[in-house]
Amino acid sequence: MVRALARRWARFTDAGRGVRLFFASGFHPRVHGCAAALVVAAGFVLDVSRSEWIALVLAMTAVLVAEAANTALEVLADAVTQEFHPLIGRAKDLGAGMVLLAVAGAVAVGILVFAPHVFG
Repeated sequence: MVRALARRWARFTDAGRGVRLFFASGFHPRVHGCAAALVVAAGFVLDVSRSEWIALVLAMTAVLVAEAANTALEVLADAVTQEFHPLIGRAKDLGAGMVLLAVAGAVAVGILVFAPHVFG
């Protein structure tokens, strides 16, 4: 029992290290983290509803998860080879496209949530 709990705790520790590595890994994770912090601040200032919070949290999470997946993909690809390979380039482009789609969706959610509070 104690050993099983220790293994589960170790998994949470590994995941926490992954989150720290993600935000320390470069410019884009920090930009998305700052954008999420601004959205949270705007949500409090504009007193958004519970359902609006749900939409905002899901949108922010989608962007952060997409960026984390893209970062992991790039790290793995770079571990395979530092030389150009067309399939690795394609995989990296697809990963970047995944982030772009998530960001576009999050922007749409932000407009739908915040516009009535600002202009209504």
